[in-house]
Amino acid sequence: MTLTVRQLRGQVMLALGGAPAVAAHLAGATETEAAAEADTLVANAINGAGRFLFSRGWGFRRLPTVTVTVAAEADHVELPDSIGEILSIRREGICDSGVQLIDADRLEEYRSDGSIASWGERYATLTRSNATDGAGLGARRLDLWPAFSVEEDLRIRSMRSWPTITAATDGEYVLPVADYVETLLTVLCRVFAQGLEEDQLSTRLVEVQAGPLWRTAITVDGATHPHGSNDIAGLVGEHPAGNRFAGSRLPNPTP
Repeated sequence: MTLTVRQLRGQVMLALGGAPAVAAHLAGATETEAAAEADTLVANAINGAGRFLFSRGWGFRRLPTVTVTVAAEADHVELPDSIGEILSIRREGICDSGVQLIDADRLEEYRSDGSIASWGERYATLTRSNATDGAGLGARRLDLWPAFSVEEDLRIRSMRSWPTITAATDGEYVLPVADYVETLLTVLCRVFAQGLEEDQLSTRLVEVQAGPLWRTAITVDGATHPHGSNDIAGLVGEHPAGNRFAGSRLPNPTP
């Protein structure tokens, strides 16, 4: 079974009893403008549901390794769109020597006092390049310390991000979700559509997370994608170095 944008659009329309264009008509919009607004509102409901679902580190979101080349003496490297939420960064050909993700303030502290990591480890923080006002967010990049003395390759593991759906998205676009969360995503789309209209979204989402669909999806996900790394226990992204066992392979459960 595959879940398409067309199917989710239909579920949102069913949840609302039709196209959400009444408010646009009341605002004095033309029929064409109202239809366009309705399509946008439907897409917003789908994106809200998808991003809420993807706020959890589901196993099906894991992507293959992507290699990124860092130039010699570079203090940052831009990330390609193929990299989602970062799980781990390793230096090519160097055993047990990763790039530790830390917060921006700590990276600046290390740069200021010239701190060098032990065992050849490097530090990085995820940020974005400057963008022109009105142009949206700049490209994602990794700010690095210390700089590599020679050109090196970084092997980056990440999780897929939710693809932004628009009114113009092809209805036959197949969404990147596992079959065991398709029903859950469908319900979430209906919840977002009704919850935003009735101003009860938070209550409805709590009910979904406490219900059998969410719990069953977690169980199946754990069985089909066993976890054994730092993509669980809230350690994805920025975290203190002391929050892991030696080798950074498993989360340290101690405070």
